[in-house]
Amino acid sequence: MAARVMRWDVAVVQVFLAAIGPIPASAETDRPDYIKQSTLLLEQGYLGQAESAASQALEHPESAAAALALLGSIRLQQERYEEGTSLLERAIAADPTAVTPRLTLAQAYALIGRHDRSAALYREGLELAPASQAARLGLVRAEADLGNFDEAATQAGEIQDLLRSSPEGLMLLARVYAGRGDESGARGIADAWASIGRVPADWGLRIATTLSRGGLSAEAASILEHQKRQGLASFQVAFQLAEIYSSHGDTEKAAQNYELAVQFDERSTAALRQLAIIAENAGDWERALSFARRASVHARDDANLLLAIGWLSLLLDQLADGESALARASELRPGHAQTRYLLALARAGNGKRDAAVGILGGLLAERDDDADLHLAIGVVLHLGESFEEAGRHLEESRSRQPGRLLAQYYLGMATQGQGRHADAAALFDEIIEDHPDHAESHVALGVSLARQGRQKMALLSFETAVRLAPQSAHANLQLAQHLRRIGRMRKSRRRLRLAKSLPQDVGDWEAIKALVRMPDRSPIAPTEENHAH
Repeated sequence: MAARVMRWDVAVVQVFLAAIGPIPASAETDRPDYIKQSTLLLEQGYLGQAESAASQALEHPESAAAALALLGSIRLQQERYEEGTSLLERAIAADPTAVTPRLTLAQAYALIGRHDRSAALYREGLELAPASQAARLGLVRAEADLGNFDEAATQAGEIQDLLRSSPEGLMLLARVYAGRGDESGARGIADAWASIGRVPADWGLRIATTLSRGGLSAEAASILEHQKRQGLASFQVAFQLAEIYSSHGDTEKAAQNYELAVQFDERSTAALRQLAIIAENAGDWERALSFARRASVHARDDANLLLAIGWLSLLLDQLADGESALARASELRPGHAQTRYLLALARAGNGKRDAAVGILGGLLAERDDDADLHLAIGVVLHLGESFEEAGRHLEESRSRQPGRLLAQYYLGMATQGQGRHADAAALFDEIIEDHPDHAESHVALGVSLARQGRQKMALLSFETAVRLAPQSAHANLQLAQHLRRIGRMRKSRRRLRLAKSLPQDVGDWEAIKALVRMPDRSPIAPTEENHAH
């Protein structure tokens, strides 16, 4: 643990050491050479020789305190923390008025996670040397490490200029203000960052990430935008900016930065996935599918991506591609309910109704109270002309979720398929009362009325359907056939020619496609359910 903390704090430690300066020799000693030699050797990194010189200084009482402090510092550099802290404690006991050993010991305790002891030592250092910026800086950090962000902010107020003059100081300020959720305090960090000049890009990213995690995303975005203007953009900078803009609903800037992130790393499935989500939310399914497919090139066995590709392919009437992607996703995650549901619909759309019913039946065995599943299996059974069984499932769906248009419509169609036209007409009348613009129900009502011999009412229903959906080949065809039945041959022929000129429905797929659109959430975005499997 100590090594991990030390790597994390190395830049801050260097600031402290620079502020503290070299350990001075005692003004009263006649043998300052050992202390000076050890200090110089320690600064140059010659730890063995520095230890030898400090050990010789330790033999003389007048330089013992400074020697103990030096030896403690050497042990810390060697990552021998227990010995180092013990020697520094002895140095403080030998000279209770010494500031430098306290600050060095405080750093050591911070490195090994003893933040309470570190804070106490910094406070002692401030009592002995109230003007010490190194002690104040250390106390700010120690209080932040303890989660005492209010106290850290108070102490930081005494050394604002120092903190705002370096990346390390701004990082510490970012931690404090993020910990407090202090927008007003954080205001100006971006300006201070910009005034420092060109610094390593990772510092800006670290500060921005800290601010963003604390909810201070405006300042975070300003820092990252400054990085970009300075020519220090990177994948991490662009991706972090995109995440910030996305969290605030600015999809345009989010997309721009996700695309920039992809320019830096074209293999980033995370950025490509987010671009697919943005496109899907905008209703641009083709673009969404393109991004999802690009992402899957680098993550061929990502079940979430395969699910997204399958779903989008179905929405775009690419049934073969959709079934293929969903079948692979189901192999990777055989228990995932949404994948199985969509695979069943893809197979039904491709004419494999028995396979679709088998999958949906398996899902129903696990969740018999699911209105969506009863609806889906009811529609597939209806398309396979198993009208009585379809009606049972559709009635079950309607009872569990009353007022649902799709369930009631297909219940009417299944009832009509059984030849119960009076009952079917009553169901379609109910739909039209609540949804007067539902053209399909007017067509279906017209069929059942005609079968009951109510030809004038049937004609009115067909004409209403055509008025509501003039481009519907099905509605125009039904009207043409009814006109022929009632002897209006010229009008029938004209209407038939019009029906044939319109885009034809894609068989049973149009009925199933409504079920594909039905899930409440897009399967592109990872969900808890996705990860659970």
